[in-house]
Amino acid sequence: MFPDPPPRWRHIDRWPDADARTRAFAIYRQLATLDLATIDAEELTPAERPFLRFAPDAQALFDAWRAALEAKLRSDDDHPVLLSHLAKYRSLMPSLALIIHLVDGVDRGTSGPVSRAAAQQAAAWCTYLEAHARRLYASVTDPARVAAALLARKVARGRLPSPFTARDVYRNAWTGLTEPRAVRRTLEMVADLGWIRAEPARSVAGGRPTVRFHVNPMVRRAPE
Repeated sequence: MFPDPPPRWRHIDRWPDADARTRAFAIYRQLATLDLATIDAEELTPAERPFLRFAPDAQALFDAWRAALEAKLRSDDDHPVLLSHLAKYRSLMPSLALIIHLVDGVDRGTSGPVSRAAAQQAAAWCTYLEAHARRLYASVTDPARVAAALLARKVARGRLPSPFTARDVYRNAWTGLTEPRAVRRTLEMVADLGWIRAEPARSVAGGRPTVRFHVNPMVRRAPE
């Protein structure tokens, strides 16, 4: 899932950074054979897995970040399916902070508790990933997009004639397509994608003109 493109295009023609690739692979190998004693990992007992804590300033950052996340999870602003996804960030953020801290440890020779810098980078990563998640989940959390996807399937499978009207759509009582206003908005979205073309017809006796929609023959498939 790529981010939005920058506002200005810039031509870049260069060789891949071989030094950066070599450095990255060296870090992977060191992490795979990492001696946790070299990074001052703590052990409660010899039988338990070693661990690292947040440094005090990193812990303060995490606590503030967690408080904001918990407030978001308890609001009614987002769809439950998205909130369920975001709830996993409780463990994602500290996991990313630990990974970033370990990378810094083998690359720069740092050790000790997870740093504030690593926590800041992890929080930034979560913000970046949340933007991707919102775009992905919009296919099931945005009623307009869900309705547009449903209508597109019906059009592709020949469930509507060509041409057809908005009335032909909402009289089928398909999910999310039962109200004239919602149908009109959905038809506009599908038309913007080039699946259908609107053609206003002449009105009869001065009435409101009926808009007919012609189906792009390129999207037709076998009917259901």
